[in-house]
Amino acid sequence: MLKGAVPLRELHRLRDLLATDSGEAAYEIRFEQDEHRRALIHGSIRAELVVECQRCLGPLTVPVAAELSLVAVQGIGEARELEEMLEPLLVEQGLCQPLDLIEEELLLALPLIPLHAQGTCQPPPYRQEGETAKGVAQIPADEKRTNPFSALAEYKIPTKH
Repeated sequence: MLKGAVPLRELHRLRDLLATDSGEAAYEIRFEQDEHRRALIHGSIRAELVVECQRCLGPLTVPVAAELSLVAVQGIGEARELEEMLEPLLVEQGLCQPLDLIEEELLLALPLIPLHAQGTCQPPPYRQEGETAKGVAQIPADEKRTNPFSALAEYKIPTKH
């Protein structure tokens, strides 16, 4: 049995989707064999993930409580032979990376469009013109932008009216 906690900042794919990578994910994972000698993986993962609300752009805490019940399989054919109630986990060369498994479960638990409950959003913070949500200025507002398609104008065939 594996039991512990992993800092969210160490889960690189997940970290890119979070508003803040502080905190950790607590996990408990057990490995065993069933009567068919298949590798079974059971456990749980608990975390509080802070994402950006897509309505107000403010922080939104998403509590995650994922339960694992997987069967390790070597290929798609083996996965198709499983009973419907069993969920396959495709492992390469018979190896399972626990941190990858934890990260996958947390990614699957994230909402597609994170939103605060209706009516609880705060207005987005005031931003200067040309400033992004992360506070990094983009192109200055007074700088003239060039059209990336302007080079194609010379290839345009004149139309007859």
